[in-house]
Amino acid sequence: MPDIFIQVPEGAFDAEARGRMARAAVAVMTLVDRDAKGREPTTWAVVDEIKVGHGRIDGHDPVAQTIPVLVHVYHLAGRLDAVARVEMADLFQDICSEARRAGERRQVAASVMVAEVAEGWWGVDGQVLRLSAESGYGHSRPMVST
Repeated sequence: MPDIFIQVPEGAFDAEARGRMARAAVAVMTLVDRDAKGREPTTWAVVDEIKVGHGRIDGHDPVAQTIPVLVHVYHLAGRLDAVARVEMADLFQDICSEARRAGERRQVAASVMVAEVAEGWWGVDGQVLRLSAESGYGHSRPMVST
């Protein structure tokens, strides 16, 4: 944890760039999660393409002027302070801007949203986990077995 979902317009980034974005997303979470006690968090990062015309900003298709990127981060509640959130938003903007194709003139407009997952609401491998600060969330213990 955390889980990161990045949505980009179809064709805006090639496969290699999307892979770099996913790897960089994992690195960002390692940098900003100061409570991981020296361990890399177990982070899932997925970059999905959205078909052109299937997204709108204020009723308009923004792809002609910008490259809209949506970044959804699901993270354990209380793990990211205000400074980490600002750093994360800046780093995701940089990641997406650097992944643009050579010669691409459109600017990236990254929207980063962090959803905090409360204690007892994270399920992995059929178990709901207790995510304690003492154990670290990379080695969480089950609350309930299914």
